[in-house]
Amino acid sequence: MIREKMRNSKLFKFLFFYLIYSLITLAFILFTINKLAQNIDLLKNYNSNFPVPHELQVCANFGIVSVFLLVIWLIILIGLMLKAMFPTKKALKSSFCIDELQDLGKMLTDIKKGVNNEQ
Repeated sequence: MIREKMRNSKLFKFLFFYLIYSLITLAFILFTINKLAQNIDLLKNYNSNFPVPHELQVCANFGIVSVFLLVIWLIILIGLMLKAMFPTKKALKSSFCIDELQDLGKMLTDIKKGVNNEQ
């Protein structure tokens, strides 16, 4: 019963997505490192006065994609941590006093309306 509820929950699906995405990101980064290791001789002998070889351009493109994947991975990790700290909207609102801030905003608009009505 509890297992079925956990498997059907949004958090479980999010964790499963994070696991799959982490594995894909790790595999791509390892592939990029392997590609760099294969072209280490080109990197050692690279001269900025000559055009960049095609193999180094490919390595650079893989590096850029790897950084992009890592940024997305980090954003997902932050989302998971926030979800763990604030499991419900009520917990989020109470921790940042959002209801009180909304009440203050309503109070300011009521005061402005009152001042405008008196004039």
